[in-house]
Amino acid sequence: MGAHRVSVARRYRELMGEAEAERYDEIVNIAQIFKGDEVFAAAVIQKAEVPELIRRSLRVERIALAVSDDLGLDLRSLQTPNRRAEASHARALTAYLGKLCGRVPYSRTAAYFNRDASSIAKGVLNLDQALRHFRKLRDEVDVLARRLTKTSST
Repeated sequence: MGAHRVSVARRYRELMGEAEAERYDEIVNIAQIFKGDEVFAAAVIQKAEVPELIRRSLRVERIALAVSDDLGLDLRSLQTPNRRAEASHARALTAYLGKLCGRVPYSRTAAYFNRDASSIAKGVLNLDQALRHFRKLRDEVDVLARRLTKTSST
């Protein structure tokens, strides 16, 4: 039918009586986010989940300080090679809240605590499992998250 994929697709559409598709580079941009017309953009926006308010001003330092204060731990001890369970929990909680409230990458939290990103990610997975099973922990995390998002907006 043709030597290139584009020409094959065009000939197939002609054969099937379909209208010629628009070229991608000729499709109108909407808000530099969508390619297509306004009806298409509106449909996509309606289908997309509306994310909760994310505070981009939230930094790892602020989250770590809030977590260490809440758990009664020394912030500097969380940055040492210490492998105590409560320190690991605090680091995981910091990463979890950073991702949840400020879209802070785990790698940034790991660097702040002088850890490998994989160990932080593993801690977050363990925390996520615990959050599914323990309502009290969920409530504590919710309170911390609300406090962080509230203080970051002021």
